[in-house]
Amino acid sequence: MDKKLIGPRKSTKLVVLSRVEQVFNKIMNGSNTSDILQYCSEHWNISRRMAHKYMARARQRIEIINDANIDNSYSFHIAKRLQLLTRCVQIKDKSLRIKMELDICKDMADIQGLYRDRIELIEPERKEAELKESMELAGVEFEVITGKSEYGT
Repeated sequence: MDKKLIGPRKSTKLVVLSRVEQVFNKIMNGSNTSDILQYCSEHWNISRRMAHKYMARARQRIEIINDANIDNSYSFHIAKRLQLLTRCVQIKDKSLRIKMELDICKDMADIQGLYRDRIELIEPERKEAELKESMELAGVEFEVITGKSEYGT
């Protein structure tokens, strides 16, 4: 009786989809490439090449999400920031990566109007002071006009 060499078994489609989903979640949670490679190796006993394939499929999924409903400007800008957010995982400096992620999230919240009402209603003086400082740093001359208009605003 001949003995056949038994190699590694091919993963089922369901297993592959599950692994891609897990890699997708790791990317979205800010894991870097080396962390994902280590995770794949430890949990699934797969090669670096196969782990890179899973990461490529997870990134394709991110691109599909970003490309969905880009017809209007609002969706485009949100999707673009999501794309930038997913690219932040490639930044090796952790403090810089966190700063970039926070800046992008703040920008997304601003686009969605989450901060606008709070700033305009609670902190109008602070907003004016920040604007003055930005204009001065940029070397732009300006004049602040105060008072009510003829329409009472």
